[in-house]
Amino acid sequence: MAPTNQQEIVIDHPAREGSGLLAVVDPDILEAHGWDLGFWTCSDEASVEGSLGALGRRRDSGDWEVVHPAKVKPSRKRRTEDCEALARRGDQIWLFGSQFGPKSGPLSPRRHFVARFDEATVAGRIDKAKIDLEIARGSFQLHRLINDALSASGLELIERGRNEARRCIQKAREKGKRKGKTWAQRIHPDDWPINLEAATFLVSGTLLLGLRYPVTRQGQPILVELGSPDALFHDGEQPEIRSLRIVDVGSPEEPRGIRALESMKEEVHAITGNLDSDPEESVLVRDHPEGKKAQSCHHRLILPPDGDRRVAAEEVRLLTDQTKIEGLALDGEGCFWYVLDDEKIRLLRAE
Repeated sequence: MAPTNQQEIVIDHPAREGSGLLAVVDPDILEAHGWDLGFWTCSDEASVEGSLGALGRRRDSGDWEVVHPAKVKPSRKRRTEDCEALARRGDQIWLFGSQFGPKSGPLSPRRHFVARFDEATVAGRIDKAKIDLEIARGSFQLHRLINDALSASGLELIERGRNEARRCIQKAREKGKRKGKTWAQRIHPDDWPINLEAATFLVSGTLLLGLRYPVTRQGQPILVELGSPDALFHDGEQPEIRSLRIVDVGSPEEPRGIRALESMKEEVHAITGNLDSDPEESVLVRDHPEGKKAQSCHHRLILPPDGDRRVAAEEVRLLTDQTKIEGLALDGEGCFWYVLDDEKIRLLRAE
């Protein structure tokens, strides 16, 4: 697997904007900032309203800058954290929590959210904009839906480890019951901890979610196709899981999860990589030490017709010595960009 050259850009800014990347397409925003290229970003180290920002390249100098909205008004006051993915549907920008928890467990309700806003309402400079952010705190709704679908699918999943079962699932149930939380009933003893790190809308309007964990017994990543995604924002309603698909990459010796997704007409592009890092903290790596091995890789996927579960993957590029690629975005010229979750803001442009 021969790596393709990448141009690395390091942006000197104290913020770590490394968990998602999505092109800014509104021409009024680009013009107001004097940018020829811009990306929405999110961070996994703040509440969802605090994590939203943008990276832009100045047309006159080629320098990059970071901006944040003047104000983000959340529709709910309940706390959120660990924003991991961005997706576009028309003018709507959707943001997704990991639906997971800290590396050492337990699952956290703060991470079980989906949010969205309308890019067209920015209407100029982002750092002067007041953004209304609609938030759905799902209280483990997606966790339950995905776990039920996995159970009904008959898929053979990676063996569930003792540490993840106890520290992620059991402790979350105990904590929820102790505090009298209704969401505790949505976590079952035999559940898998769901780590969602990627999302994109398909041309059909359905929402495709990429799981970093769990993977199959053969170490292959799982895609979840969600119909009626707006139901996530409506009390008393829930979306339908239309399909579970398996991407033909990974192995038992080097399992791969989905780290990022981006749609390109009928194609879907994906970043796959390790299941987690830092064995001192991660219960997943403690149970599955092989899960930290995989380097990041960019794949082109062609989704098969309904009823066909297997997704063939063509390698686009192996990102040598990179395990922290967390975002993938396509610019207006058809070029792919990657963002890394690192001590500085690092962008890679595929050449």
